Amino acid sequence: MSDLIDFLERMGGDSQSRFASGPELEEALTRAGIAPTVRSAVLAGDQLRLESLIGASHNVCNLINFPDEEEEKEDDEEKEDEEHEGDDDGAVDK
Repeated sequence: MSDLIDFLERMGGDSQSRFASGPELEEALTRAGIAPTVRSAVLAGDQLRLESLIGASHNVCNLINFPDEEEEKEDDEEKEDEEHEGDDDGAVDK
């Protein structure tokens, strides 16, 4: 599987290889030592079969959490409180 991932990474990073024709892609896959079953799935563009062959999951979810304004204010207040906790010792800052 790592051979396939490495191959796909190289192909994606090379502008000429990225848009290789079917025969060129097949030759590159063969030279890279990719197994025939995986090679045929790549050439056919069969994502589900390829995922199955390499043991990947097609269920991927990317999330970005943006705190609302109230959460940001609470976080800022907590930070200020933590910064001032040590100021009660009577010492004068210069």
